Amino acid sequence: IVITETVEDQGEELDVEDAIATLKQSWALIDDVYREIQRIDDQLGNEYPSYYDSKLEDVIATVRAKNLLSGRKGASFIFSTDQHVNNAGGTGNYKYAGYTVVLANEIAKKTNNKTLILGGDVLTKDHEHDEAIGILRDFYQNAWNFFGNRMRAMKGNHDLNVITDPGDTDKLITDADLFALAFKPFEDAVISDGNKYYYWDDANVNLRYVVLDFGTDATYSDDQLTWLHHVLTDTPEGCSVIVF
Repeated sequence: IVITETVEDQGEELDVEDAIATLKQSWALIDDVYREIQRIDDQLGNEYPSYYDSKLEDVIATVRAKNLLSGRKGASFIFSTDQHVNNAGGTGNYKYAGYTVVLANEIAKKTNNKTLILGGDVLTKDHEHDEAIGILRDFYQNAWNFFGNRMRAMKGNHDLNVITDPGDTDKLITDADLFALAFKPFEDAVISDGNKYYYWDDANVNLRYVVLDFGTDATYSDDQLTWLHHVLTDTPEGCSVIVF
């Protein structure tokens, strides 16, 4: 959206700066309301805010209906992405991001969707390196606590932690960091050299899942494409493939 000096609405001129200030006040008020709800739910010992309940019921009903349509051979999983945690230590939207896993677990308990696939972008901006590591560790540990080896993860560009300055090696989250935090426990996955991309098979539904890595410059390396070609041509006969 491009904002010029004034916006004309019904014959009246609206001061853009005043409008932006009003919007910011509204956003701050909404944020305060959600924080108060969160505080009350924390006191009550709820795992997630109660305002999710009605929506969660609708989601579970929809998922159950689709599970019935797909039958026993249908593949299903929960996919969540772009949590964009903006602060560590319980401030900002830190706790809200954690609800991702708790809510996914509620869906998993009441449907046939037992696997959680996380699409990346847990981080949102360039944090200090140790802070970024802490956010990633807390988030993925929470996912492992609920889902164990039924959790899968992939890297988002924000998870590199150098969105603002790609050359800032002090803040960079390396492939080794992400492997240790998110990928290492995948017991049944076949992980590439360098711990960047991997696949795993679900023999129950005859399906192969492939997770790729876009690198640091949003491209796929020749080595990765060669690896992908091998993985696809080596797929068992009759097995379907999903590529992330």
